[in-house]
Amino acid sequence: MSIPEKTTPEKRHSFRDSLLMSARCLIREQGVEGGVEITVKLRNISAQGVMAEAQRAPAKDAQVSLELRNVGWVEGRIAWVQDNRFGILFAKEIDPNRVRQIPAEAQAAPVPMTPRPLGVRLRQISANPNALRRV
Repeated sequence: MSIPEKTTPEKRHSFRDSLLMSARCLIREQGVEGGVEITVKLRNISAQGVMAEAQRAPAKDAQVSLELRNVGWVEGRIAWVQDNRFGILFAKEIDPNRVRQIPAEAQAAPVPMTPRPLGVRLRQISANPNALRRV
């Protein structure tokens, strides 16, 4: 699959939306069969790419595959690198809203809170007069 080459100067016109989630990233390096898999933090996403962060950023122009929630594996290349952050340009546009959706099986019913009787804390304080502060 061919990844679009970078044109100079780079002009990004797509809307980028902030998010924070982790994803698996497969980096294809020369001499390494199958590539190297790392976990990355996604910082923002658009239809054309993501900004990611990892302990060690891959080399610029490296070919990668990124596993995105609700989308699956997406092919791309490293467009830029700055310290441990880097941009991945997708080979094909995606729907970033699908990535943000929480899968139905992950949506658990809210855990009901069990209220404590109000008098419990008051009795503890009034039983120990030194526990009260003067204001």
